[in-house]
Amino acid sequence: MDKRIIAVLTLSAALIGGIVSTSSQPAAASSKWHTGMPKALRGYWHTKSNTLSISSKHVYVLLRHSGASASKVKKVQYKYLGKHTYTYKQYWKSGGSYSNKITLSKSGHSLKFGGIKTSFTRGR
Repeated sequence: MDKRIIAVLTLSAALIGGIVSTSSQPAAASSKWHTGMPKALRGYWHTKSNTLSISSKHVYVLLRHSGASASKVKKVQYKYLGKHTYTYKQYWKSGGSYSNKITLSKSGHSLKFGGIKTSFTRGR
């Protein structure tokens, strides 16, 4: 009889401990790569000298006065890192890839892009 009570108490403690340990874990950022770009980031963003164009199929940084050309994009993927921050990968049709990080402000009206110090604001 005592062995049965000890077994039931041990099993109950293990079940309760397992439920508590799984329910108290914080929600993690998405570890999955998604195709396209999130709707919150899509559109035109600009600074005084740069324009950032984000659609579901590409991310282009248009630098005024640079003469740089844009390559054709084959695929774009993104991952949510948490705290309004995303990382993305862009694959070109000619081969190769590029990745960078984008942070959207809480108000949704400005964002930080990779190695550019100035914040981009929404609009043309």
